[in-house]
Amino acid sequence: MLIVQGSHPVDIQNYLPRLYYTGNGSGFDFVTPYEVSGDTLRFMIPGFVFGTEVSYYFAVQDSLGRLTATYPAGGLGINPPGTQAPGTFFIYDIDNISALSNCSSTTPVAISDFQNTYDQILVESTGTVMDVNVNLDITHARTGELRLILTSPDGTVAMLSDRNGGSGSNYTNTTFDDQAELAITQGAPPFTGRFRPQMALSTFNGKPVSGNWQMRIHDGGAGNTGTLNSWCLHILYLEPTTGITPNDIQEDEYLGQNYPNPAKGTTTIEFKLKQPSDVQLIIYNMLGQPVAQLANETFSAGNHLIVAGLHQLTPGRYFYQLKTDSFSKVMPMVIIR
Repeated sequence: MLIVQGSHPVDIQNYLPRLYYTGNGSGFDFVTPYEVSGDTLRFMIPGFVFGTEVSYYFAVQDSLGRLTATYPAGGLGINPPGTQAPGTFFIYDIDNISALSNCSSTTPVAISDFQNTYDQILVESTGTVMDVNVNLDITHARTGELRLILTSPDGTVAMLSDRNGGSGSNYTNTTFDDQAELAITQGAPPFTGRFRPQMALSTFNGKPVSGNWQMRIHDGGAGNTGTLNSWCLHILYLEPTTGITPNDIQEDEYLGQNYPNPAKGTTTIEFKLKQPSDVQLIIYNMLGQPVAQLANETFSAGNHLIVAGLHQLTPGRYFYQLKTDSFSKVMPMVIIR
């Protein structure tokens, strides 16, 4: 959240607030808000290719055109604001993230009383799961008899819905999404819209995406058969990477992408120093908490390899940071089992 305080309101008429951005230091461009709603401004940075380090900062000025402010602080320029960049920026790296939407080619499938109904979707992409959503459509006169269970290719299981809806009928265009506002237990048939499943789909994060994903529907009642009409998977996944790039090698200092990534058991991290330096190399979880220290010592100038043991860390997304007296960089990492 960005809060700007002053004696005059922020100018959103003549010179809109700006978000300045650059990819790999190639010179700043800017975007203005694509949506202004009260005191909330939404910006969108254009896409960059995998491996790009994106730096950005915000700039605003007051409605009288007299004062300007940037965040991080230190930038200058007015009418328009922030044309001179501050000394520090916000930074993020572009992961090799892809998306897929695969739907079953073998539906409709009959749902019988006191039976398990199975259907599968084959995912041929390679990588590790970052986010899963499931959309389905079921005709059934009494949804309170149904259990809906998703199993990933490695055997991980998540209960989507366990006998919800009582005597109501059908799941109609129902999407299970961890980020949905309502839980499926708070919904009512035909459950149209987005709902949080009873077991978080994030249980699949860090797992292999490739293979057969299975939908199992158990009908625990008599007299109300039905049909699984359709179901689809919508998955974000991190494609494998193989380490440093040619551009990295030419830099005086760099921190390479760990390899293999996703990592299982151990992984190798390469970095380069232009001079002898005190080095800290730390792995953090997605809450920003340090979970493993890989180095805290002095290294000579040149290239170095750290082989990190990961057995004590649970599968999921992490990031690691290299810090020296003159250099700091953060890179993402995924751990699988």
